[in-house]
Amino acid sequence: MSAYKCHNIIELLYMIKQKPGLYIGYKSLQRLRCFIDGYRFAMKCEGIDYDVITYNNFNEWIADKYNIREPILWDRYLLDLSNNNQDVAFDLFFENLEIYVNDNNIKISDNKK
Repeated sequence: MSAYKCHNIIELLYMIKQKPGLYIGYKSLQRLRCFIDGYRFAMKCEGIDYDVITYNNFNEWIADKYNIREPILWDRYLLDLSNNNQDVAFDLFFENLEIYVNDNNIKISDNKK
């Protein structure tokens, strides 16, 4: 059994995009958010740097992109934009993530995209 470690949350998100059923059961923004929160919690408990810089600014980036002035988390806003359709919100998240990665010159392994 091989032990796979992924300390880059953005690369992990690309893996989930390719096979959501493997990681979260099916395409759902809510399930994705829960997975991300669990991943970040586990990394923190293990004392592992979970790529704070590249991911933590995502909420602010979404707020700027969509001119959000009230305090709301990215997942709630994307769900609102998607009329609470988890599947559509999941795809919208990854559309925005791709732009975020490009805007911030975040390097991702070619085999992860």
